[in-house]
Amino acid sequence: MSICELHCQRDYMKKHIIIAACIIGGVFLLSVVGHISTRVYLRTHATRWWTVPVESRGGEFQIVMYRYPRLRDIPESFGFGQGFVQLQEKASGKVLAQKRADDLAPLTAFRWSDTNVIVYHVPGTSDMFADWDLPK
Repeated sequence: MSICELHCQRDYMKKHIIIAACIIGGVFLLSVVGHISTRVYLRTHATRWWTVPVESRGGEFQIVMYRYPRLRDIPESFGFGQGFVQLQEKASGKVLAQKRADDLAPLTAFRWSDTNVIVYHVPGTSDMFADWDLPK
């Protein structure tokens, strides 16, 4: 092979590497944009599913559960779960803590204290979903 042929072959390989890198980068970028778009859509279209009737000390705080819209099994398939749970100040609605929930239905047991609130996955067990500190 001549020097010219080696130079052309090296340029040819560089072009293919650059094209492959662009394709991989494009796929990664599309997946990130799709994930973010889906998360924003689900959050903005989530509906208040249940406000826990048991309140904290003096009724200052509340736990609110939000359910994502049903789009067949899309939210669950992509790891978004069924919705999310928030600890809020009751008067202002300010969100103090939140967590994504794969399944909202079993989250029916709560324990309030002066310093924190615990949400359990299954009533009567020690399987905690969240343990949130309350502001003083």
